[in-house]
Amino acid sequence: MAELTWILEDGQEQSILFDATVRDSHESSATITEHPVEEGADIADHIRPDLDRVSLQVVVSNTPVVSPSDHNDGLTGSQRPVDLLGPNGEVLAAANVLVFDGPLTRVRSVYEELLDLMRSGTTVNAITSLREYESMGLTRVSPIREAKTGDALIATVDLKQVRVVSSEIVAAPEPREPRGNESSERGRENTEDEGGEGQSILAAALDGLAGFFGG
Repeated sequence: MAELTWILEDGQEQSILFDATVRDSHESSATITEHPVEEGADIADHIRPDLDRVSLQVVVSNTPVVSPSDHNDGLTGSQRPVDLLGPNGEVLAAANVLVFDGPLTRVRSVYEELLDLMRSGTTVNAITSLREYESMGLTRVSPIREAKTGDALIATVDLKQVRVVSSEIVAAPEPREPRGNESSERGRENTEDEGGEGQSILAAALDGLAGFFGG
């Protein structure tokens, strides 16, 4: 049986343990670069693993043979003897069946939970008989209801891996030289030098004119 588990914001773990798994298909692939690889280069740098995919065809029933641990509407079930009656009301045999304290609506509860997980973008862990997957997102929930399946629900649940990376904020390195302040100081120095030189030239010119006119 397949199972989906996830963690709520308050840290509590939730799960859906399906009554049965009819079929599960797994897809793992990799993308290889189309460009030629230089001889001596690391081949692994040119092969990139793709995101894993898994498709589950599961069954959920309101009359399970084992009391479910999730989405049971708070009801408890126990094995009780039940008489199997014939067409005329005669007792043909007796059997122990799982009987709950009230009507179980597990099919609707599980279906609505699957839709909430997909629409909210919640990542789950998918546990199958072949492999366990982490950080999976639901991409499709496709239920099937048929007369022959009775009150049970057969649904196809497609999941795709979400690549999770971590980031870190670091302080910017200090510059070796205070370039901004140095530039401004040099600008002020040049301005003062140019101003002083300009005043000296003007004073010399005025002195020359005064000598020319005999002043």
